[in-house]
Amino acid sequence: MKLSFYDIVNALKQLSPKARQDFIEDLQAATSPSYIKSIKEARAEYDKGKVFPHEEAFKERSNKRKKKGKTYIT
Repeated sequence: MKLSFYDIVNALKQLSPKARQDFIEDLQAATSPSYIKSIKEARAEYDKGKVFPHEEAFKERSNKRKKKGKTYIT
């Protein structure tokens, strides 16, 4: 199959944002051994229960923002 650059761009434009993001992640995985390795490591940590809630992950950052007198939604 022969596709031009413009054919690919036009096809990507027709995808939903979620489908486009999934495609980009698949493309990264197919072309980057380090990306594949990082995904495997993250999944292994998740399987071992090495996770914490979003609120905890961004707690320190949120506190720093509040100290500056600004309010952000995180």
